[in-house]
Amino acid sequence: MRAHAARTLGAGMLLAVASTLALGCADTGASQNGFGESFRVRNAQFLREPLPGTKRMDGGMSMPAADGGVLPPPRITQALSGSLLIAPGQVGKKFNGFCTNNTYAVGVALDDTSAGHWVLPVGAPDPAMGALSWDITTDFSDAIGPGRHVLYLAAIDEHGAAGEQTMLGFCVRGRIPDNLHACDDKNAPPRAVIALTWDTEVDLDLQVIAPNGVVTDSKHPHTGQRDSTLPPPDDGVLDRDSNASCNIDGLRAESLVWNKSIPHGKYGMYVNLFSACKQAGVNFKVSVYTAAKTKAGSEELRLWYEQAGQLPAVAENGGAARGLFVGEFQFK
Repeated sequence: MRAHAARTLGAGMLLAVASTLALGCADTGASQNGFGESFRVRNAQFLREPLPGTKRMDGGMSMPAADGGVLPPPRITQALSGSLLIAPGQVGKKFNGFCTNNTYAVGVALDDTSAGHWVLPVGAPDPAMGALSWDITTDFSDAIGPGRHVLYLAAIDEHGAAGEQTMLGFCVRGRIPDNLHACDDKNAPPRAVIALTWDTEVDLDLQVIAPNGVVTDSKHPHTGQRDSTLPPPDDGVLDRDSNASCNIDGLRAESLVWNKSIPHGKYGMYVNLFSACKQAGVNFKVSVYTAAKTKAGSEELRLWYEQAGQLPAVAENGGAARGLFVGEFQFK
């Protein structure tokens, strides 16, 4: 019966819980829509104050029961995600799980990225689990830096009290491929990368001419000879064709990556607007990185060359011509 009440009160109880949490707060703007937040939870309410609940191992508040006893604090019993690898700027990322039956809402915050926390009502009870379900859909801005991050979750009861916070760690990979080095420094970064990034949802393509005259692009995604089906291990490989044919992936980045060895010779770099995808134009940047030793003795990708540019919509050519020449880089 209690679980059914939590499910049916839903949004109304969310407002009540949010009001309870905001009581005594001098900032009249404590309850907001989270405008400008780089981490967002869809269909949730944003509160510009710390996530309630106690840190892990600190216990949790207990509420008095009607019979004079003590009710255990609400808590998240399970937190799940299909993948713990987040793409930069990824939208529609889902997390879900279960919480105890005395939970009315779930609070969510992303480590030091959030200026407050998000609150949304719990979902339907699950008879098999004997608990209430929760389900959130999140959006990550590409302003969130690559590396390890932690999602904090707290179960909140009808009085606004929260139990022990639950932590769910994951990795945000960078727009520039680094073999997840930002999340685990035991992973060696690539030997070299030529990266193209841009700011508008268009189909933009990186084109690179190697010293042997081979053109690497979305049609031939490696620096090996065109008659080779698979690239030799020392050759560079194009990691993706972002926004191909206006199938928007939100990444707006593609890179030519050498994982085994740094290439030698002069490479010409071009940027081609395959399709403007109904946009007026695009701003882009081409960057060249190579692996370099740090003072600590590990490795990192170091920027050696960068060139920005623009292309108007009238420059789209469907791949029928070479793109805009942006420069050459001499690998040594």
